[in-house]
Amino acid sequence: GRAILIGDGGSDLEAAAAVDLFVGFGGVTARPRVVAGSPVFIHTEGLAAILPLALARPLAPAGHEAVYARGVAAVQDPTQVAFKDPDQRTALLRRLTA
Repeated sequence: GRAILIGDGGSDLEAAAAVDLFVGFGGVTARPRVVAGSPVFIHTEGLAAILPLALARPLAPAGHEAVYARGVAAVQDPTQVAFKDPDQRTALLRRLTA
């Protein structure tokens, strides 16, 4: 399986090597070290983007279509979810819209 860690602090960032994807979260406070060190960073207060980041599939889980759609929209908007590697965003969006 794929392991993802979502974190907003330096100690979370230090654990990034233990997972497949570290996602920085700045919904409360965007710490510069976490923003700079995160392959993916969520700039919004909401957590909806986590679903498509974690699942990377075009279909929403049953009963969660609305939040999944909000998450996909957030991933599509670089002001809401930033990727250090633009190819990673492109590949994810391809999977989400397949």
